[in-house]
Amino acid sequence: MNIADNQASLKQVVDNLISLLNFLQGYYKIFICGRGAERFFNLCGNKGILLWKLSRKKEGYVFFVSRKAYESLLAVREKTNTTIEIEGKYGLPFFLYRYRKRKLFFAGMAGCGILIYILSLFIWDIQIVGTVRYTKEEIEKYLTEKEIHTGIRKKTINCALLEEEIREDFPDAAWVSCDMEGTRFRVHLKESIDEIETEKETEGD
Repeated sequence: MNIADNQASLKQVVDNLISLLNFLQGYYKIFICGRGAERFFNLCGNKGILLWKLSRKKEGYVFFVSRKAYESLLAVREKTNTTIEIEGKYGLPFFLYRYRKRKLFFAGMAGCGILIYILSLFIWDIQIVGTVRYTKEEIEKYLTEKEIHTGIRKKTINCALLEEEIREDFPDAAWVSCDMEGTRFRVHLKESIDEIETEKETEGD
């Protein structure tokens, strides 16, 4: 990546941060008209008032300014004999004010999201796959003895350690795999072919 690309990437990051800041503190879409419009913009520049997306509209101009800088804008307007109109209000403060009567609804949505996140930290389904000689009930009982059951926090399960323990405690297990997918915990156990065939022959006799 060359210098130009680095500068472009840095500019993009800065622009994104500024956009986020403007959204959080709120901003206005302003229409301005009057003979002193050019002087108005010059004074804004001298005072460090940030205006963006400036464009011509009919007999005036349209631009955006942060809610915080709007008060300074009014002082400049008085000195330049211009007319200012707010055409739009954007950002988080105005969004919250617009839906202030629906606080319970948004609180419920937030609470629901938090609840879903908390539930996702636990195991709510355990699957036993691939058993032939050993029954699923045996494996489930074994897992319960190891304190692995529905409702357990996922981070307390050490899959690698559990695989070793199952191989030691179930000698006929040729291959064992434990994994987690979402809120599901799966034990995949593959038994020795020789043991299975021997057991089938014994049953046939």
